Amino acid sequence: MGLDWETVGRIDISQWPALFTPREIEALRQVPRTAQHELATVLFGAKESIQKARYAATHTWSELSLLEVVLDLERKKFSVRGDETLAGHFLVDGRTAVAACWIAHRAGPPTTFA
Repeated sequence: MGLDWETVGRIDISQWPALFTPREIEALRQVPRTAQHELATVLFGAKESIQKARYAATHTWSELSLLEVVLDLERKKFSVRGDETLAGHFLVDGRTAVAACWIAHRAGPPTTFA
């Protein structure tokens, strides 16, 4: 399991290309500017929690910009595009964002959060 706690507003737009995929950046640009800081923080926190969970299992790191997170804002869940074993939940209150990720070992078809 990986857990991350972030302060909203810490991720500046100039950092987006180093942290997010083009599809994630496009999604950030689609939300009102007032929500971009919060959403960018959620995305970053999700990626950090994914890294921590993966490191605990594999002892390897990967570039954050290579992980593509799919957010389900309504259900406060996230998944990793192309890797059905990684999933998590997040909470955000305008000041902080918390994300928790776990590695699922499934015997059946994967569950996706589209």
